[in-house]
Amino acid sequence: MTSSTVRVFIGIDLPHNFKKQLDSNLSLLKTKYKTFKWVEPENYHLTLVFLGEVNKDKINSIAKRTEKVVFEIPGFNLTSYKLNIFPNRQRIIYLSFFKEQKLISLANKLKQEFQDYLQHIPQNKFIPHITVAKSKRSSKQQYIQLKKLLEKTTIKIQIPINKLYVFSSKLTAHGSIYKKLSEIKLFDSQEIED
Repeated sequence: MTSSTVRVFIGIDLPHNFKKQLDSNLSLLKTKYKTFKWVEPENYHLTLVFLGEVNKDKINSIAKRTEKVVFEIPGFNLTSYKLNIFPNRQRIIYLSFFKEQKLISLANKLKQEFQDYLQHIPQNKFIPHITVAKSKRSSKQQYIQLKKLLEKTTIKIQIPINKLYVFSSKLTAHGSIYKKLSEIKLFDSQEIED
């Protein structure tokens, strides 16, 4: 990364009360798995599309293109479901959500709009989630034990989604630092009715 570029993604920030409630629900796990690197509550977010390294002078264009994509997409609610784990090179514990077609459609439209940025970035299937912790790869037995515990942990919180953000992401030794670069509101039919 050069001084003229920044790592960028489009995502959803979460209301403060949701972050606080989620953090509270994780307290027992945090005590039991102290070796995991737990995400700070202020960093909880849901990534819709990761654009990678972007020239800083392209941020306004990205925000305008995002506005175009969401122009007539109304706000919606997401409901969290349970904790799970990605079996990647490192273990990633995440909060999953009940399937919400509006969210999946929104993520797909953004991916379509930003194909010019995504052509050099490996794309995985979109799994709506909030990363809450990371750890080095553990043994298969530890992984299975943790997965069973997580599957028993249900966290149901409803979140109103009415805006997106263009975020920057700076990697540090202590974790990522996220900064909101632009806010994009979803369509609100009540504004028209008023």
